[in-house]
Amino acid sequence: MLIGQDEDWFKVYLTAGTQYVTCNDNSFYFEVYDSNNTLIASRLYTKTGFGPKAYSFQVSSDGYYYVKVRGVTSSPSSYILLLGGPTYSVESCHISMKNITMSNSNVVVSFDLRPQSKLPDDAIVYSMSMSNLSSTAVDGISVKNKTTGSTIDLPKYTWTKDGLVLLNLPVKSKWDITFKYRKNITISPELNLYYAYPITSENAEEISISL
Repeated sequence: MLIGQDEDWFKVYLTAGTQYVTCNDNSFYFEVYDSNNTLIASRLYTKTGFGPKAYSFQVSSDGYYYVKVRGVTSSPSSYILLLGGPTYSVESCHISMKNITMSNSNVVVSFDLRPQSKLPDDAIVYSMSMSNLSSTAVDGISVKNKTTGSTIDLPKYTWTKDGLVLLNLPVKSKWDITFKYRKNITISPELNLYYAYPITSENAEEISISL
């Protein structure tokens, strides 16, 4: 769609509760009306950086609603507008572990991602991998999410596990990583967590954490 100072109107069926206006464009005004032509939400939509941003509004009952969109400037620009539930995006978090020494026993590394403000609160892991680690450095790797109690065994040699979204593993959790002893060695691996999250504010960014 193109947006300028002309008005664009949209009709959408929404369910009661929190809904979102999500867009990838620059500033514009939007207004949301119910089927009785009563204004229920309005504001100036602004964003910074790349990617979409979402603004929430409340819907009191199921039904059809009407959204009016008008650009701030006369210069037209293309946009993608989404109305209703949150849009989902993906990002990654990388945790570097320095100088782990394996000497005749397993080693457990623990860390807590809950204080990390750059991680979205509702982010869920869909894939994980261990890098900077040779295929024969350890006998096995298990990763435990302390919030759910779920333990993921990373396949030997590839150290990558996909298809985790149904386990609902929150990124912002305490984690334990167990490196199973194979030989005396010092390693500096990196755990890569790939996650999906609902866009309810600015987009998340890739972050790296050193332990």
